Amino acid sequence: MKKANSGMTPNEVAAIFYGLAIIMFILAMQAISQSDIWSFLSWLGLSLASAFGPKDPNFYKSPIRKWSDLNSISFSTDALSGAVLIAAFICIFIGLAGELFF
Repeated sequence: MKKANSGMTPNEVAAIFYGLAIIMFILAMQAISQSDIWSFLSWLGLSLASAFGPKDPNFYKSPIRKWSDLNSISFSTDALSGAVLIAAFICIFIGLAGELFF
């Protein structure tokens, strides 16, 4: 399998993810204005994950062929960004669980 070379810089990847984060944040604000707390949590978590997640193009080119390959993928972050990412994934999980069960 030939490896694709996208040629995107980390700044271009960051611009795309920050744009997506802004759109998802606007959707979160629309959900809270309609008193839909579960959608708000889901969109807010996705927005935070997009804004604070990895921006390295090589991270997204990592091949994943089996479940054990997920253990070899890593990226570095600081403590505050890591804490925000953990909170974002908790919001996503709670929002999706709330949509399913309530």
